[in-house]
Amino acid sequence: SAGPAVAQTAISTSADGLRAEDIKIAVEGGQMPGYAAMPEKPGKRPVVIVVPEIFGMHRYQQDICRRLAKLGYFAVTLDPYFRKGDLAKMTDIKQVLPIANALEDKTMLADLDALVLSLNRMLGTTFVVISHELPSIFAIADRFIMLDRAAGTIIADGVPADLRDHASNEKVKAFMNRIPTPTPTGSNA
Repeated sequence: SAGPAVAQTAISTSADGLRAEDIKIAVEGGQMPGYAAMPEKPGKRPVVIVVPEIFGMHRYQQDICRRLAKLGYFAVTLDPYFRKGDLAKMTDIKQVLPIANALEDKTMLADLDALVLSLNRMLGTTFVVISHELPSIFAIADRFIMLDRAAGTIIADGVPADLRDHASNEKVKAFMNRIPTPTPTGSNA
């Protein structure tokens, strides 16, 4: 049976020299559990979000956070399945699959957005997020840049709501308002 890494095979990185702790992230429907690790020494540092796999947040993701913190990063993981139960305690993939698959993409993305916003407020750091998800763009972005392969350059740069409402470029206007546009094959994208 599949399951989270077992104690005999799992790497266990010491938290010596680190600040490693359980955290809570305010999301719709409650407080999402998370885990963060960073060097004890104060200072600005890059942030890595460790997105868990199908068994949710467990010791392996927490260990990855500690390993990254030993390298100088602020590393954080989250439990996207917390509303469904503690999948890390399950070992039967047949039991886990229907629960994990019941998590809607929009909920998972909204939880990631909440984590990014929380980290931004807590750390005052800049995040670069690459996404086609408009709800995420409008939820977390102060600034939006759109690249165009055909033009080979940036065709939009600004506040997402301003670009949605006032874009002069038709590709930008179509994307920001989810207006289907013709593709080279004649179908709509």
